[in-house]
Amino acid sequence: MNFLFSWLIALLVTLPIAIRVAEFADKPVDLVGSDLLFLLLVFVPRRRDLVIPRGLVLYRLSAARLAAVAMLLYCSALAAVAYAESSEMSRVVSAIKFAKPLAFLPLGVYLAGVTPSISMLRRIALAFAGMSLATLGTATVTPGFPQIAWGARLFAYPLYGYPNSAMTLFAILVPFLLAAADLCKTPMGKWSVRGIAGITSMLVLMSLSRSSSGALACGVWMYLYFTGRIYFPMFAAVSGAMLLVMFSSAFEALLGNNDVLMWVERFTRRFSQTVGAADPLSGRGGLWALTIDLWSERPLCGYAFESFSNYADFDTPHQQYLEILFKSGAVGAALYGIVLLSAWMGLVHLARFSVPTTEPWYLLRALMAAFIATMVGNISQPNLTYSVTGNFLFFSLGLALNKHTAAALVTYASRVRRPQVEQTAPHPRRIRAAA
Repeated sequence: MNFLFSWLIALLVTLPIAIRVAEFADKPVDLVGSDLLFLLLVFVPRRRDLVIPRGLVLYRLSAARLAAVAMLLYCSALAAVAYAESSEMSRVVSAIKFAKPLAFLPLGVYLAGVTPSISMLRRIALAFAGMSLATLGTATVTPGFPQIAWGARLFAYPLYGYPNSAMTLFAILVPFLLAAADLCKTPMGKWSVRGIAGITSMLVLMSLSRSSSGALACGVWMYLYFTGRIYFPMFAAVSGAMLLVMFSSAFEALLGNNDVLMWVERFTRRFSQTVGAADPLSGRGGLWALTIDLWSERPLCGYAFESFSNYADFDTPHQQYLEILFKSGAVGAALYGIVLLSAWMGLVHLARFSVPTTEPWYLLRALMAAFIATMVGNISQPNLTYSVTGNFLFFSLGLALNKHTAAALVTYASRVRRPQVEQTAPHPRRIRAAA
């Protein structure tokens, strides 16, 4: 039962498609697979006694979910006041869509008491590996391939928020694929999963989404840095250049292919838009300036989830932090900042107690890399309030930042018989979990 239950969670949280369920004031309300996880609240955790490493402070793990609850309460109050003043139901809907991903943090904490959280993170990575292969398979059987947008659909369904938002989800899951590869016991398994990570990276790059590509590069670099292999990207780049020189005739033949020429032209044009264009931000700079000007008029509580399209031609400022500031003001931005900062500090604190080369060690560092990659991607896209990416990230944080994961570190440490184990958790202490 627990095996099937955990795989169901993994499939739902990585499903990158959405279903339109309603529409308010011309604003769509979409349901994604991870939203269905709330139906699993009927399961009640039964674990009682937990052993955690001495020195690991539990309140550092609980700070993030307490801040998330505070932000949820603030959003609810702000939306209620706005609705009472304007009777605009669209503001309530906007508040729900804005705050909903935060609810996945306490949900992840709750479900960590039902299913082993570390194993759950690994199964999420493997479930996504299947999603990525299915996305590539869908592209290859679509008429016009490869002269179409890669990864735009999964079977008969379009990816939710393609390209920028959907591909950011793919990008931040690549570190989890690399961690899953590192945990494989056979060379064939390692290179198979690494191959899927490469395919996923190709889908992100071929989408020509600059923000997603930046998140991908940042996530991979940070994972390799956290696992002590930062030299690998430089080695791969030098080796790739040498191979191209060695097989120059094959390279010339490749460039003679019409499909390859088309993609080279697209990449060149996209690169020139970023580096050589008069406006490398593609109009985002003007939107950001407008957002700051609007916020300066209502600095404390912002525009209380009023639609940004009332003041511009777009539905979003195309920047996560400014969107938080616009919709919820300085108070909301401060609360949201506390959520993110406490989550990061909790991850760093928890990761210190994981034994090197064990399952928690790799997966917690993958989550740290994904967290940083998302924060970088937020500079040009509202990733946290986008349901699929936001739900996944906060759910994963909830799975990690709890006493059940802390207790799992003792279990994994006991399996490794070497001196580092005693340094990591020398004197475990026992706590009583809530019934």
